[in-house]
Amino acid sequence: MAEQLGVQFFTDAKAQFESAGRWRWIVVALIAYLHVGLVLPFAADTRDKAAVERQLSDNRTAEAALKPVTEAANKLADGVNKAKDQISADLKARLVERFQRLSKVLAALAALDPARAEGDEGAAVFASPPPQQPQMQQQAPPQDPAALPPMDARLRRQVVEAAKFPGSVPSELQAYIDKEVIEPAFESANDAWRKSAAAFAQGRTTIADVISKAKPAAPAAAADLDRLAEALKALAEQVRTLQFKPPTNPSWWRTVRGKDDNIVAMTSGFTAQVGNFTASQAALQALTTQIGKLVTENQEAAAKLSETLADLDKRAAELQSQLGEIGAPLKVVSFKLSEIAPLLPLIVAAALAAIAAWTAEGLRRMTVAAALVNGKDDVPVVNAWLRAAAGGSRMQIAWVELVVAIASIGWVLAAAWTVAALAPPFLTPPILTAIAVVGVVGARAYRWSRADEAATAGAFGTLRGAG
Repeated sequence: MAEQLGVQFFTDAKAQFESAGRWRWIVVALIAYLHVGLVLPFAADTRDKAAVERQLSDNRTAEAALKPVTEAANKLADGVNKAKDQISADLKARLVERFQRLSKVLAALAALDPARAEGDEGAAVFASPPPQQPQMQQQAPPQDPAALPPMDARLRRQVVEAAKFPGSVPSELQAYIDKEVIEPAFESANDAWRKSAAAFAQGRTTIADVISKAKPAAPAAAADLDRLAEALKALAEQVRTLQFKPPTNPSWWRTVRGKDDNIVAMTSGFTAQVGNFTASQAALQALTTQIGKLVTENQEAAAKLSETLADLDKRAAELQSQLGEIGAPLKVVSFKLSEIAPLLPLIVAAALAAIAAWTAEGLRRMTVAAALVNGKDDVPVVNAWLRAAAGGSRMQIAWVELVVAIASIGWVLAAAWTVAALAPPFLTPPILTAIAVVGVVGARAYRWSRADEAATAGAFGTLRGAG
C-alpha cells in the first residue's frame, strides 16, 4: 500500500510538472506578444509622437517669433512706399498749381503795357484771391501755398516785352522761376520727407528688435532674417540720402508729363531699394507660411499617432484579460499599456522567473515523491522519469541552464532597449534592468539546483536535501 502511495504521489507530481511545462510556453508566447506586438510599436510610436510634439512646439515658437517680424516689415514697407508716393504726388500737384498760377500772372502782365506793368497795377496781379469764408467767421485767412512773390518792376516790364516774342524766356524770368516757383515746392517736399524719415527710423528700430528676438526662436529662418536685416540697412541708407532736387535741364517743367517723369526718376533708386526690402520680406513671409503648414502637418501626425497608441491600448486590454485567466502571478500586467510599457524588463523577468520557479517546484515534488517509491520494479522507472524530467546528466543540465539563463538575460536586455525612451514610474532604467537581470539569474540558479538535485536522485536513487 505504501509503495503504491509513493508511485501515486510521483505520478501526480509528474502530471503537475508536465502541465507547468505546457503552460510555460503559453506564458512565453503571451509575453513575447506583449513585447513585440504591443510594447515595441508603442515605444516606437511614443518616441515618434514625442519627436513630433517637440517639432510642433519648435514650429509654433518659430511661427510666433516670425509673425511680429513680417507684420512690422509689411507695415514699414507700406509706410515708406505710401510716404514716397504721397510726397511725390504732392510735389507734382504743388508744381502744377504754382506753374498754373505763374501762367495766369504772365497772361495778366502781357495784357498790360510796359508802364502799367511796372506800376501798382502790375504788382496787383500777384495778389492771392480772397478766400471764400462765411460772413460771421473771424479767423485769419489760411496761407496760400501756391502764392507767388511779386516780381520787381524791371522784370515785369521784361515779361511784357518778351510776350511779343512767343517762346522766349528772359534769363531773369528763368531765375525767378527757379527760385520762387520751383524751389519752394521742393523745399516743402524735402521737409515732408524728413518727417517721414523720422517715423521710418522708429519703425526700423522696431524691426531690428523683433529680428534679434526671432533668431533664437526660429533658427531655420536665420538666413532669411539676415537678408531682411541687410535689406533694412540698405533701405535706411536710401531713406537718409533721398532728396527731391530739380533736374539740371531748364525745360523739364514745361509739361506736366515732364514733371511726372522727372519726379519718378528722382525716386527710382529708392523705389528699387524698397523692392529689394519687399522681396526679402516676401521670402520671410513664404517661410512663415511654410512653417504654418508644418504646424498643421505636425498636429495631424500627432493626432494619428495618438489614435495608434489608443489602438495599442485596446489590444493590450484584450491581452490583459487573457493573462488574468492564466493565473494570479500574471495579473501584474493588468494595467494600461502606457503604465506597464516602461516596466517591460521587470515583466519579462518576472514571467521567466515564475516559469523557472514553477518548474523547479515541480522537480522538487517529483524528487520527494521518488524517494517514497520502494518497489524494485518501480524504482528504476521512477528514477529514469525523474532524470529525464530534470534534463539528463548533470553536465547537460548545467549547459542547458546556462544557455537558458543567457537567453533570458538577453530578452530582458532587449526589453530594456525597447523601452529605453520611456521613463519608468520609479527608479531609473539601468537600476530597473539590473533588478530584472538579478531576478532572472536567481530564478535560473534555483531552477538549476532543483534540476541538479533531481538528476542526482534519479541517477543514484538517493535524495539530497529535498525538502
